[in-house]
Amino acid sequence: MNVDVLPEEFLRLLEQAGYPLDAPALQRLQGHVEAVRHWNPIASLVSEPALERLWREHVADSLTLLPALSAAVNVGATWWDIGSGGGFPAFSLKAARPELPLTCWERAEKKADILRKMADSARLGEVSVVTDQFSNRAPHPKGTVVLTARAVERPERMHPIFAGFMRPGDGFLCQREPVPGAFPPALFHVEQVEDAFATSGFRRGTLCRITRR
Repeated sequence: MNVDVLPEEFLRLLEQAGYPLDAPALQRLQGHVEAVRHWNPIASLVSEPALERLWREHVADSLTLLPALSAAVNVGATWWDIGSGGGFPAFSLKAARPELPLTCWERAEKKADILRKMADSARLGEVSVVTDQFSNRAPHPKGTVVLTARAVERPERMHPIFAGFMRPGDGFLCQREPVPGAFPPALFHVEQVEDAFATSGFRRGTLCRITRR
């Protein structure tokens, strides 16, 4: 029987990419996984079968964004995660890089409150949680923004909203194929991220880096 932990092969890939996980990072990841399992019966954060695969599929898949996200935030971008739900990918990434500033957008008040509790129990550091529809968003913050949105509902509706929000220099790390027509080539550069994780089997879908020209 396979034990649900981060595989050694995946940890080696992270290290080769320049983002090794130390003991405190693994403890924070463990704290998030435990929080998801604790709160799932109350808030249905993930499906019941997914609870048996949190480490191998959800945590690992989230962490495959780490090099691309770090590159964007390291040059001064603000990081917003949209539709954060159970905290994937945001909390896995924050556990690995707790110094990265994170704002989560979660429209459901109950889930937003749970996100705050999970961030605290996993000792993720400063995490802002906005309880609102992203379509009712606050004004664009100063500087550039990088968006993540792993499990956003109705991408056919949300991708055009992201496109309308993004200003020159902003980025969207899209963990699926972008909705056709949502990001016009005249305004956006769309590239598939080909890295050590692309063919490893740990990334569950396609990762596209979408940049507003």
